[in-house]
Amino acid sequence: MHRWTKIQILGVLGCLASLSWGSLQASGQEGPPRLVLNPQGPLGIVNGMAFAPGSNRLYEGGDDKAVREWSVRDQDGRLSLAMQRTYRWGIARGQRGVVHTLAISGNGRYLAFSGLSAMSSNGDIALYDLRTGEYMRALRGHRQPLEDLSFSPDSKQLVSSSIDGELRVWQLSDFTDVVLREKSNQTLYHSPALFLSNDLVAAVCWDSPQQISIFDTSRPKARPYTLPHRHAGAVQVLARDVSGHWASADSKAEVYVWNGWKQSRVRAQERPALSLAFSPGGVLFMTTESGPQSKFSVMEMWDWRSGKLLDDRTISHDLHSAACAASTTGDYAAAYGSDQSEILLFRLRDAKGNRINKPLSSMAPTRRTGGGNKIWKVAFSTDRDYQLGIGVKYNAATPQFNRYGEITQYFDFKRQQMNAARRDQKWLDPETSRDGWKLSVDRTRLVLTLSQDGVTRGTIQMRPDAAQQGFIESYAWVNDAAGRTFALAVGTPEPNSGIYVYSLPTPRQPAKVLRYFRDHTDRVTSLSVSPDGKYLASGSTDQMIKLWSLEGLAPGHNAAGLSPTLGVRFALDNGKATVVAISKAGIAYARGLREGDTIESFRFLENGKVTTATKADDILAALQRRADIYWEDMVLVYRSKGQRDLKQLLLKPAWEPILNLFADRRGEWACWTPQGYYYQASVSGDELFGWQFNESGDQGPRFFQAAQFRKQLEQPQLIQRLLAAGNVIDALANSGVADPGKAAEYVLSLSTEAPQVTLVSPRPNTKFGRSEEILIEAEVKVIDPRDADRFVAACRINGAPLGAPAVARRGVTSIYQWKAVASSSLNRIRVSVEERGLHTSGFFQDVDVFVQAEPIPVQPKLHIVTLAANDYPGKLALTYPLADAAAVVKALALEGGELYQPGEVMALVNDEITPDSVTDLISELQNNLKNVAAEDVLVVFIAGHGVSDTDDYFFIPPFSTGEDLGSIRLQEKGISWQLLRKIMSIRCRKLFLLDTCFSGNIIRNERDPAYQWKAAVRPLRRDEAVVITATSPGQFSYEPSPAKADEMGIHNGLFTHSIVMGLAGHADGESSNREGRNDRIEVDELVHFVRKETNRLSPLQQPTSTPVDDLGFVPLTEFQRRPGE
Repeated sequence: MHRWTKIQILGVLGCLASLSWGSLQASGQEGPPRLVLNPQGPLGIVNGMAFAPGSNRLYEGGDDKAVREWSVRDQDGRLSLAMQRTYRWGIARGQRGVVHTLAISGNGRYLAFSGLSAMSSNGDIALYDLRTGEYMRALRGHRQPLEDLSFSPDSKQLVSSSIDGELRVWQLSDFTDVVLREKSNQTLYHSPALFLSNDLVAAVCWDSPQQISIFDTSRPKARPYTLPHRHAGAVQVLARDVSGHWASADSKAEVYVWNGWKQSRVRAQERPALSLAFSPGGVLFMTTESGPQSKFSVMEMWDWRSGKLLDDRTISHDLHSAACAASTTGDYAAAYGSDQSEILLFRLRDAKGNRINKPLSSMAPTRRTGGGNKIWKVAFSTDRDYQLGIGVKYNAATPQFNRYGEITQYFDFKRQQMNAARRDQKWLDPETSRDGWKLSVDRTRLVLTLSQDGVTRGTIQMRPDAAQQGFIESYAWVNDAAGRTFALAVGTPEPNSGIYVYSLPTPRQPAKVLRYFRDHTDRVTSLSVSPDGKYLASGSTDQMIKLWSLEGLAPGHNAAGLSPTLGVRFALDNGKATVVAISKAGIAYARGLREGDTIESFRFLENGKVTTATKADDILAALQRRADIYWEDMVLVYRSKGQRDLKQLLLKPAWEPILNLFADRRGEWACWTPQGYYYQASVSGDELFGWQFNESGDQGPRFFQAAQFRKQLEQPQLIQRLLAAGNVIDALANSGVADPGKAAEYVLSLSTEAPQVTLVSPRPNTKFGRSEEILIEAEVKVIDPRDADRFVAACRINGAPLGAPAVARRGVTSIYQWKAVASSSLNRIRVSVEERGLHTSGFFQDVDVFVQAEPIPVQPKLHIVTLAANDYPGKLALTYPLADAAAVVKALALEGGELYQPGEVMALVNDEITPDSVTDLISELQNNLKNVAAEDVLVVFIAGHGVSDTDDYFFIPPFSTGEDLGSIRLQEKGISWQLLRKIMSIRCRKLFLLDTCFSGNIIRNERDPAYQWKAAVRPLRRDEAVVITATSPGQFSYEPSPAKADEMGIHNGLFTHSIVMGLAGHADGESSNREGRNDRIEVDELVHFVRKETNRLSPLQQPTSTPVDDLGFVPLTEFQRRPGE
């Protein structure tokens, strides 16, 4: 769907929000913390994209409700994108907070973005200072969502255009504004606006959308001049070149470039342009659609002076792409590709600065995504263990409606594990009804025909108007625990992205909506009902999986007589309209209503007018009349039981999910409850999401990773019991966890208790000369002066740790300073502040800044330590560990020779391995590397048997025949992880590869697994170490028999085989963010490949890793690709 038609539909929401309860809606936006994903890349459609003038910094934002800043890394001929910062604004449920447009000022100081605001009104604009990265203020004036923003060339003014045609110009000196054009009484299909000069603004003519009007900002009351030229279609895109030329594109595929008021046609083809971007040298880039029925987008490169097409490339096969950008330096172009929700980066000049011929089609772009996957299929297992199959690969070759993907993995909600799907598993078919129901879909007329045993029983007319349902994307028959079909669930696309549960038609009663679910932000691609009929699972291209309650919908399961849409039963009690029964899983309960509350007034929309009922009988009658109206907001003024104060509640009868699940490409996952802020996650899963605190006034929102509150809010027992309980409240009671209302207050208190960390210097994107000293200064502010010693700070550049800082104290503020020299063209400086004794508390805060510097040519050293044992007694003897160690050393030395100088190489095998010998080895290593360079890399490889007890993980050296793994005295003979951790004191980058059983237990403590499992990761990150283990906690590592190994064509253990294959080149392009091949294997690529390949070879074995962070870009090997590869 095109961006502008989506906004048009969203205008319905905006009109509703501007009614008399709009102030209530706005005032509620500060509210409780909101849980949001933190995927380090785009999650959904990107609607706006721009390079900062004269720089390599790219900004993009869209449906995931934030704007991200990227820096182009262009080093040694290798192109990559590094995410620098996320810019946030107020958000709410559904589409509120979606970014439609962004703009960068010509002086590079300001970032402005807007869309469907969730702040004071639908049309607020967020303004940031890019010099500091700080939120400046909200620009308030528009009442409807914005479609376009543009800065004046002198960066002193900003023009904004909303979907009702209103134009405003803002003075950035004092943030005052003036209306250039009043709003219209209708929603415009397109409303682009553009500063042409410091005084003149071009905008589509609202009463003649094929023409362009020119406004003079110095005379805001003057009548605009309408250019006589009439486009073939409605003008939908405007863009300006730094030279003063500007361009316009219309819905009939015409594109014009203007010099003043004189236009020349560049193209008139069949594909309308959705976005435009000028590049130096007379080049104009655009992304296009192919036609109204097709869903693929092309990026085109034109010489606008001659009207010649220079190059093109198909960039999306899934949806149209409405965002592209080109750097003003002429070095790069970028576009959004919807297939994988990715940024595509194209190089335009070669190493000598010459323009590349056909840069779009002659070479593969650099690709950068968020960590997640679009969800194309979900299906419950046929058993009753709540195992949900997941498909993340789109059937592009043979796409079928309602069958967009195949199951490749599954999540076990009881065991809380993500696993590779097995061939013997069976999944429920959403289109199967034991009672013979069938559905036929007319997607043109939006009509669903329901038949049973070949006989038509009724139809459903989907409503694209007031109900905002749109098309049907997916469906599933809803069966009860006995397998009887009693309803139909239908999933829809954006902008509604809703799910509707319909009753089955009868001769006396047509099908009607029983329940409306809303929380997705993109297409709902798949639905599945659990075998017990309690839950509906949904998957979406927003990369989320959600579980919804079907409580009370099955025949005979609504004894309380609750309204299916609200989950409430109201009745007259002591002369008051009273809540006499309420579902704890329902939306009314989630919004604060409780049994015994009385409704004092009810405000709603009826026949286009706002109506208020204040008498009890009138309130009950109105609630009854509106029982089936699920798409409109209502306002309840109520009094809580036993309370005197009145409360107001803005309520849309759209139920929330009871559980959310997100999994990234590495296999990390997190699931959480919308009510209560409680969650469970994999090792690094709680870094995938966090809480945003919407602030009132002109304060920007604050964001905290879930990992920062792990100790308090990670509740695996609650998540485990949730599906059995049916709702969060009962699951809390069964788990002994605090009430979610109290949890919201607790999260707020935790956020204020966390230290405020400000990186004073250097400023973002500062440029330094070669070997120029950088002063790094951070301020850490606490609430209580007694907490000044509670926190400690550390600093790293590109993953290399710096020494101890100079510290000064000023009341509640501590100032930390470091001095360093940057060695790369783009350098990430990270200051980490955490509590002393982090393993018992949990607070930490990281602050990053990127700076540029003239590179210092250095060749670091590669150091290798191996411990390998295979000479165990009897059946415990292993075949491969010694060969595994030799293979890893050979792969690193052979392929990494050009990247590194040879460093220390130490090895212990079999009987040489004892606690004393390992202690001596570590001491010798520490002494030899006393003056190690921070850029050096130390690889530690361990292979053999491993076990764990309640306190630690142990690598087991060979032992005597009379002993076994169960009787060996671990503390006396085992090599503990605590001993191995002493290697962490060496101040360089470190990579541990552990190929033993139970190696995943290095990050788990059996006495407190819910917390210690992940808490141990933090010290590893602080010590600049990445650990890849052959197993997840509690798993065995498998070694194939020689016969099986020959059959598989491998000569090592499965985990080591994956490592060696990855280092040899197979991991190239396998990074979690899909940046493409570059003939180097970097840490992130190796981690991603090893986890995937080992699990492919052995589905019962799931390698895991600690987060790669800055070490993800560290290269390990470099190889020459053979022709044809």
